[in-house]
Amino acid sequence: MQTRLLMKNFAILLLPFAVTVLVQKCFLVFYYCQNNAEASFFVSFFEFLTNFNFIKEDLVAAPIFVMLMVVPSMFNVKIRITVSSLILFVLALFIPSAFRFFQIYEIPFDMSKIKKVQGKSEILISMWEELVAVVFIFVAILAVLYLMWQIFFFKKYVTDYKQASVIFSASLILSLSGLFIKPGTDDGIEINFVDQFEAGYSPLYRLTYYRLRKPKKKVRDFEFEEDFKVKYNDLSLISKKVFSPVHFTRRRYNIVVYVLEGIGKSIINLRQGDRYAMPNMLRLYKNAISFENHYSNSPLSVNALFTVLTGSYELPTDRWAAADYPHFGVKSLPELLQKHGYDTQFFYTGNLLYAKRLFFLQPRFNKVFESKTYKNHSYKPLNWGVDDRVYIKEIEKYLEQVKKQFFMMVVPVTPHHPYNIPDDVRKVFKPQGGGAYKKKQFVKYLNAVHYSDKVLGDVIKTIEKSKHARRTIILVYGDHGEAFGQHRRNYNHPFYLYEENLAVPFIIYNKHLIKKPRTYDQPSTHIDTGPTILDIVGFRKPVEYVGRSLLKSSPSRVQFFHTFWRDDLSGLKDGKYKYVYNFSRNHHELYDLGLDSKEKKNLAKNKPEKTKQYFEMIKNQRAFKYSFYRKVTGKGVIDDKNESIAPE
Repeated sequence: MQTRLLMKNFAILLLPFAVTVLVQKCFLVFYYCQNNAEASFFVSFFEFLTNFNFIKEDLVAAPIFVMLMVVPSMFNVKIRITVSSLILFVLALFIPSAFRFFQIYEIPFDMSKIKKVQGKSEILISMWEELVAVVFIFVAILAVLYLMWQIFFFKKYVTDYKQASVIFSASLILSLSGLFIKPGTDDGIEINFVDQFEAGYSPLYRLTYYRLRKPKKKVRDFEFEEDFKVKYNDLSLISKKVFSPVHFTRRRYNIVVYVLEGIGKSIINLRQGDRYAMPNMLRLYKNAISFENHYSNSPLSVNALFTVLTGSYELPTDRWAAADYPHFGVKSLPELLQKHGYDTQFFYTGNLLYAKRLFFLQPRFNKVFESKTYKNHSYKPLNWGVDDRVYIKEIEKYLEQVKKQFFMMVVPVTPHHPYNIPDDVRKVFKPQGGGAYKKKQFVKYLNAVHYSDKVLGDVIKTIEKSKHARRTIILVYGDHGEAFGQHRRNYNHPFYLYEENLAVPFIIYNKHLIKKPRTYDQPSTHIDTGPTILDIVGFRKPVEYVGRSLLKSSPSRVQFFHTFWRDDLSGLKDGKYKYVYNFSRNHHELYDLGLDSKEKKNLAKNKPEKTKQYFEMIKNQRAFKYSFYRKVTGKGVIDDKNESIAPE
């Protein structure tokens, strides 16, 4: 009898939690269907609920919730039992979070080599920064429910429907309140409580984390005739050299853009014995125009993709424009090509709900593929999505059917963290020798790179055996690099602006049109990709595109970079000099890459005049971005941490 009462009373609190989860899922699927005309609500709802990735946070939360509510009530509730259950609860919550962190952000250093306690402490602090907000918010939500349970069930069980309805209503209101936290605004850049604490894994906050409300339908067409209030100078301070134009016949080619996920320039020629990390990529260089001085503007995939597609710099804050402005006013590259009769396709093997990229990409491409779009295949989930081989047949089918010119973007998910490869793929690289090969994670990464290169080769073969081969230009570039402890606390990719984070390959390939390798060293970044593609097919770039075509003659330019993950960093490269300013810590770095390619000797104090000049350039370029986004969005963009440089 007592057990029956216990289960009945527990259901009173559990049902609102379940209702909340179902409401979330309904909103998610409803919003997905609004942005995908081909999707059916009921079919999508079933597919989402049967997708482990879609419900895994809820599966983690459910046993925690059960333990929190039931365990104390199984005993004569005393203080020691209450304290014990809370400790168990916190441990049960922390362990899955910690496990997920180590799976995704496994420290790629050899921990045994870090002898100083200070170094180990710093790494642990860094890891805790990633976890503490998620733990804190989730504990806070369920602690309130726990207190509610204790208040009503400490002395007696609920026996009448009136009291049960009061408890159920209170619990339902508390649970649903997690769905309707009112977003605040930062003068145009919307932020809410959840985003500030990065509580994306909490089921109760899942809806507000993605802020799944329909975007405003009105898309502004912006006029850029009038000058921006703030101009920035991107001309080199140390070189007057003018780079010659690249000889290339313009015509309405088909365009394929293949993105190398997290592969820096230094990886291309890397080998162990006679085994190269990227043999297929090296073969492409034989019939390619390569730009050896190319950099990513941001060491983060979502920002790199946004810059390539819109010809615009990333936001000058820790926000992501692709997520905050799904209906960004500047016409994107695929939209411009569609106006000229191109069909546009986007192939990706990851989950595009992350950073709301799905809602940014779907209105711009004729069709968008992501991990759950591919049907009737036997490939298994891998890293942040599915095995990259899954899109080869889809690309082959598309090339057989398409009857007009096309623009295709292909983005694999490998070799992203945690650098896994399929079980049926042989690991080519083994830990051996000295240096980097002793690092377990780096070797794991190299095997993932080698596998990704194989998929690249298969896609190239698929294109070259199609009827479109001669008229198809293939651009291959790395979206950002990957770090493995070359600098203190620098692992993964988004944290810093060192060479290992930013220097990436960029080639234009077609074996029928480019008979021998051609190499150019003019400075370039992802901001130049859109203008270059438009120039290749003979179309003018929009005036609002910031970059320049790499095929045209240009003066020596400064390359600008930005990231904001741990700290707010802006940087530039001017010939041999690399400058980075940390706005969060008021710290200057200046390196002479000609003499110090590994960026170990900071010259900022030794060259105060040059440091000051580059700092002014950084501030002006940053102010330009504020002005640009004010004009594009019709709203101001204020960075609370750096209000002094936000233009009036």
